[in-house]
Amino acid sequence: MKKQIKRARMFFDEAEKGISELSVASRWPVSIQDRHYQSIFDINTECNYNQSSTQN
Repeated sequence: MKKQIKRARMFFDEAEKGISELSVASRWPVSIQDRHYQSIFDINTECNYNQSSTQN
């Protein structure tokens, strides 16, 4: 999972550069989604990449 998150962050970092090229109306929702997915990566990292750590 660690490698997958690292790879995903790489793609998100690269894609983030293109947000400024979107239409003004599209920038805000795309930026919010970017932050949302980055926060999911952060949560997985905090849980030591263990998806089952929060499941009952």
